[in-house]
Amino acid sequence: MAVRADQLKTASRWLWGAVMCGVVYLVIKYFEYQWNTAQGLDTETNIFYGVYYYVTFNHFLHVGWGSAGLVWVIYRINTGVYSKNEHEGLINMALYWHMIDLAWITIFPLLYVIR
Repeated sequence: MAVRADQLKTASRWLWGAVMCGVVYLVIKYFEYQWNTAQGLDTETNIFYGVYYYVTFNHFLHVGWGSAGLVWVIYRINTGVYSKNEHEGLINMALYWHMIDLAWITIFPLLYVIR
């Protein structure tokens, strides 16, 4: 971890990369929802789409909150709150972000591959 090596600018850059990945996901998912709606696919179409929208929108919200949390962590790094000796909040945010990753590793095959 860059923060543990006292490389705060490097840590900040990596976190901005994660934020950008989150934003790209949110944009893609927004256009996917728009496309689905244009095709007449909504929660009332069938049980699959009901589950699909529930699960993917729940993930969408968590990615949004996680991206905002990463921006907060970047702010705290840049203002000197986190250091190589004090960075517990950063570690907690990383755990949350990776929980969202693990959720996607389950969601993607179940809803997009195995159909």
